[in-house]
Parts: sequence; structure tokens; C-alpha cells
Amino acid sequence: RKLLHRRQRCQRPDRRHRRCAGRDPYTRTGEHARGMVLGRRAGLRPRRGRDYLGLRVRRAGQPTAHQCGQVVCRQWLAGRVRVQLLDYRKLDPAQAFDKIASVGMFEHVGRAQLKDYFERLRLLLRPGGLILNHGITAGGCHNDQLGNGMGDFIEKYIFPGGELVHIGDVITELSEGGLEALDVENLRPHYARTLWAWSDALEARLDEASKVLTAQQGEQGERALRAYRMYLAGCAKGFESGWVALHQVLAQHAPTGRTDELDDPADQAYPWRRAYIYSDK
Repeated sequence: RKLLHRRQRCQRPDRRHRRCAGRDPYTRTGEHARGMVLGRRAGLRPRRGRDYLGLRVRRAGQPTAHQCGQVVCRQWLAGRVRVQLLDYRKLDPAQAFDKIASVGMFEHVGRAQLKDYFERLRLLLRPGGLILNHGITAGGCHNDQLGNGMGDFIEKYIFPGGELVHIGDVITELSEGGLEALDVENLRPHYARTLWAWSDALEARLDEASKVLTAQQGEQGERALRAYRMYLAGCAKGFESGWVALHQVLAQHAPTGRTDELDDPADQAYPWRRAYIYSDK
């Protein structure tokens, strides 16, 4: 009932509705905008008019490595990348990366394994490179899920096996894993606004969604629709209320005391300013 009341407030033609539907670039083109922000923060640039590969192949749903490769072959990176579907712990540290972006997976690592996770990322990153860790975090120091039972609902029906950690604990484990945090941004309000917009969009075409899912999956489709209506509205309320947050953390190897660090050496990707995140140049 509270969630329904919140949606009705958001749909009113007032200032709050304009906030929910208007200015957020995540709202209408969420995957593209998120890819652009992630790529820029990690110091990457796509060719003009192109998407970032990592989020583009996600459009295939739950693809196999072969299917991902087929998507890549249709893009401008054909012949220049290799797609592997495997546990990150099986990657060979001897073939280190210049940049690493971990998007929406460390929520499933768990508090007990966070230090090992960051240590592994450090081994996979060449000295001077950058790591961007993007994921949902706990809003409070001592709460690890959404309130009002939404956490238990998500654990059972949407994302089993997740565990949320406060950003303070994330930075501690990152540091103990041998990394140095360079830039930390909380995108919680963006995600709240986006999820309310997605929830409203689903409600606006609810009959159409029901027909599609029922035709495809029968009664299971109706159950899935009910679950995602609750999930979108509940998560929107959770981000808006501060029960959960979304942090992007940019990091590099912990300082070693190199004498030329302040001279901007060619092998160091350290971003001296933040303007590059918001520039198309």
C-alpha cells in the first residue's frame, strides 16, 4: 500500500513527478548511460557513435561465451577482443590488464571473501592501471539488506546469494587487499529515480506485459510479473530511503614510493582531475 501511494505521488503532474521523469540520463537509456559513465571513469573511450562492449553484449540476456563472441563479431571490436565466460579467479595474473571494470558482481562475493576478491583484482591489474568497482552497498553500517522484508523477498525470488556491505567496510577490505581508493561516488539518488521510472513504465503497460509473459510462460509468467512489480517498486523505495546505495570506486595499486609518481609517468593512469568523466572529448 505504501509503495502504491509512492507511485501515485510520483505520477502527479507536480515538481516531484518532473524529478522522477525528466533529467536523469539513466532513465531512458540506462544501459548506454551506465556504460558511458563506467568507461569514462575507468579512463576508456569508445569510438564515436559506438557503445561500450561489456554492457552491449548483455542485451543477449544470459549468453554463452560463443554467443557473446557472435555479438562482438558484429561490432567494431571484431578481431580485437576475446570473450571468456569463467570465474574471475581462474584468470591468469601473468596476463595482467591495463584497466578492470567489475560491474554488479561483488555483491555476490560476500563479506568474508571481499579481501581475497580485491587481492585477486590487484594481481590481475598491472602497476599503474586502474580498477573500477561498481556495485550495490548497504545503506547503514549494520544493515545488510532492504527493509520491510524486501531483502528476504529478493533473496528468495530475484537474486539469491547476495550480501551487501557498507561502503566503509568495502574501502577497508579494498585497502587490505593492496589497493588504494582514488575516487568514490554514490549514485544512490540516480538509481532511485531510475527505478521509479522503470516501475512506472511497467505499470503503464502492465496488460501488455501480462499478455506477453502469459503467452511465453503461462502461470509462471504471471508470477514473474508480480515478482518484478514488487522488486522494482521495492528497490526504488529502498534506494530512495537510503536502505541501500550504489557506489563506484576507482582504485589503483597501493603506493610503492616511486620517485616519479608526481611527474605523470606514461605507465601511470592516475586521473589528476575529474572533468574527464563528464567530457565527450
